[in-house]
Amino acid sequence: EAQYLQAKSALEQANLGVKMAKNTYLAMKEVLKSAKAAVEQAKLGVESAKARVEQAKAMVKEAEIALAYTEIRAPEEGIISQKFVEIGHLVWPGKVLLTLLREKELQLESLVPESIRNRIHIGQKLAVEVESIHYNQLGKVTEIIPSADPRSRTFLVKVAIPYAKGLYPGMFGTLLVPLEKEDTLLLPLSCVQRIGQFKSAYVKEGKTWHLRYLRLGKYYKSMVEVLSGLNAGETVGILRKEGKNG
Repeated sequence: EAQYLQAKSALEQANLGVKMAKNTYLAMKEVLKSAKAAVEQAKLGVESAKARVEQAKAMVKEAEIALAYTEIRAPEEGIISQKFVEIGHLVWPGKVLLTLLREKELQLESLVPESIRNRIHIGQKLAVEVESIHYNQLGKVTEIIPSADPRSRTFLVKVAIPYAKGLYPGMFGTLLVPLEKEDTLLLPLSCVQRIGQFKSAYVKEGKTWHLRYLRLGKYYKSMVEVLSGLNAGETVGILRKEGKNG
């Protein structure tokens, strides 16, 4: 009987231990559930905070862009030669605000005949003259537009030239391209007669003057180049008002 009572007591204690363990398990399960909920809530809080940070960054970036619109920055140093807007004027993308004169280097644009195009290459140094300010400097060919104007049969050549006092954009300059020497037959313009679109001159053949049609080339102040219709050494006359040659 004593053993029975002892075993019964041990069983009751074991059942009590199971019950306590079960209660502890349930309690810890609730704690774990609450902890998981807290973790998820904390994660949501972190994500929300990150979103607010990104939103704030975007607002700062937008403000910086808006601030940049209030400033005009030149790509390099220079002198303002023209101003097209005033304070308070409305502007839009592509609107020209200022013209900047770069003192370090200017550019000459020259139309070069196709007959001498092959004599010019990128990097070549050519003389440039601006007669109005007695400018004579060497420039460097920086670009040759690879297409000709079909009407003038010329190529656009761009030459970088050094700055000089009194030299401004829009001034007229001359690009000097060295050519091979060749014989050219020149005729005074006063000898050229114009009949419609044709050019002619009176040429002496023996004792008689004959009107001969000419094909002309380049003009040189008071002279003009004769391409055909006249030979070197021939005598050319001028038509006077009274109709006689001399």
